[in-house]
Amino acid sequence: HEFSSCCIMLTIIFHYSTLLFILSIPTSTVIAFTYFVGRDIRDVKLYYHSTDFVTNQQLNKNYSETFIKELITSNTFDAEQASSLAEARKKIEDGDAYLRVSIGRNFSDALYTRYYQRCMAMDDLDDFPGEQVVNDSTIHLTVDGTDVQLILQSEIVLNNKGKIMLNQFFKDSFNATFNQLARPPVLLKRAVFGSLDWEYSDFIGSSILTA
Repeated sequence: HEFSSCCIMLTIIFHYSTLLFILSIPTSTVIAFTYFVGRDIRDVKLYYHSTDFVTNQQLNKNYSETFIKELITSNTFDAEQASSLAEARKKIEDGDAYLRVSIGRNFSDALYTRYYQRCMAMDDLDDFPGEQVVNDSTIHLTVDGTDVQLILQSEIVLNNKGKIMLNQFFKDSFNATFNQLARPPVLLKRAVFGSLDWEYSDFIGSSILTA
């Protein structure tokens, strides 16, 4: 009788439907948790540093300030100003931040040069601004490279903030709206930890941790 009961129990346990049910429990838990909590990242610690100084008389404002204001008012980031690039990097090294945003001294001026020439001189693409102008008009992003999911989602949000800034820039400078020719000037520059040479396993692991 006991042997028969054991056989019945083993049959139930190893039946494919039972196994599928058991395997579905952790999957359902992860899906439910993701649904209720949400996948949007929030309050990611970010330090920014800007030395932008406007000299171009065609500009009536400092557009790095427009971008920084978007960071500060965003729920995605807990943004705080750093006194130097070195301080912002050390915050990442010490585990006190995930991201560093750096904006150079000629950012707004270079932004005008870059997009004025691109948008107003389409008949002569040989006049496209050089490497220095492109670099100066780029917002550089340094990251803690150990969390791929966080990096990718942060970059998406930062690019969206860049679009808002460029919309204002185009409206003020050219009386036009942002267009696809002007990609958001946010560049993922380097990782303090980890690597930016990602593999498939990096996406799977960080996705599970995020969920």
